[in-house]
Amino acid sequence: MKPKQLLEELKSLAATLNITVRFEQGNFRGGSCILEQQRLIVINRSLPVESKISLLAQALSSFPLDGVYIKPAVREYLEQERLALQQQAGEPIQNGFEMLIFDPLHPLQVRASLADTAEDDTQTQ
Repeated sequence: MKPKQLLEELKSLAATLNITVRFEQGNFRGGSCILEQQRLIVINRSLPVESKISLLAQALSSFPLDGVYIKPAVREYLEQERLALQQQAGEPIQNGFEMLIFDPLHPLQVRASLADTAEDDTQTQ
């Protein structure tokens, strides 16, 4: 898929999710936020199209996309960007051997492996 076409597909996906995408000038790269109860993704318009695509895909990959039809090439790109974002943040990738547990009452992330979980199960029996 060509870059401009991929950008249009991602903007269309954002619209489907009721997320406004804006391309603005300024001293920033981009990201997502909520402004006056509206979900918003703002991207620096002076960035190359490949960077715009990457930022938009990273922002969209943080939203629940399970119930939305996404073209396979677009879904694959979103997954690649989600994994890249996780690696940049130093988070383990959920691959069946390691998982990340989020506790909404405690903002700290707790890392656990399945081996640790299995060990806890045997101790409680």
